[in-house]
Amino acid sequence: MVVRAVCKLLRATIENMRGMRGRVAGMRHDSSSDRCRVGYG
Repeated sequence: MVVRAVCKLLRATIENMRGMRGRVAGMRHDSSSDRCRVGYG
C-alpha cells in the first residue's frame, strides 16, 4: 500500500511539473497502477 501511495504522489508531482497532469491522468488513468507497479515494483 505504501508503494502505491508513493507512486501516486510521485506521478502527480511529475505530471504537475510537466503541466500535463490532466492529459496524462485522463489517458493513463486505467494503466496507472500497472505502470507504477512495473516501474517501482
